[in-house]
Parts: sequence; structure tokens; C-alpha cells
Amino acid sequence: MFGNFITVVMIMILISLSYNFFAGNGVDRKQIPISELAANVAQNQVSEIAVKGNTLDVTYRDGSEKRSQKEEGTSIAETFANYGVSTEAISQVNIDVQGESGFFYWLLQL
Repeated sequence: MFGNFITVVMIMILISLSYNFFAGNGVDRKQIPISELAANVAQNQVSEIAVKGNTLDVTYRDGSEKRSQKEEGTSIAETFANYGVSTEAISQVNIDVQGESGFFYWLLQL
């Protein structure tokens, strides 16, 4: 009985890990440096930033999407302030902070 339970749990874990590993959001984003992102925010070219840990998924007003990385342990507002982006420019961007997920996130938690 216990052996069957372990087998079922292992199969469920394998299915979940496989899905997380192979499933993507289908968007191939160009990687840009944080300095370029800060300049784009200052020029009001960015409409939304999704923050997932240190990864920034950026949507521009023209519909294009790019990706950047911020420094670990700093907020996105602090990062932009360090690059001289005004609070007015930052307030024009929809910033969505999301929890981390995926295979590697859960692997690191174990």
C-alpha cells in the first residue's frame, strides 16, 4: 500500500516537473541591459514591467517585449532611481511583481 502511494506521488512529481521544464510562455524576448531599460523608462517607451525575482519581463508601448535583469536585493524603483530615472517616469509604467515559479525555483527550495 505504501509502495503504491510513493509510486503515485513520484509520477505526479515527474509530470509536474516535466510540464514546468518544457512549458514556456511562448515568447522569445531579447535580453537587454538594465541601463538600456532605465533609459527606455525615462523616455516613456515602456508600458509594463513584470518582476519575477530578479528577472524583468518588459512590454513596450509599441507591443514589443524584452527581458532584463536587476540586481539582487534591490527594488526596481531603487534600481531606476540609481540610473537617474524620475519618479514621474516610473509612475507611468505598470509594474507587476510576481512570485517566482518553475522547476529551478522549486529545485532550489528543496
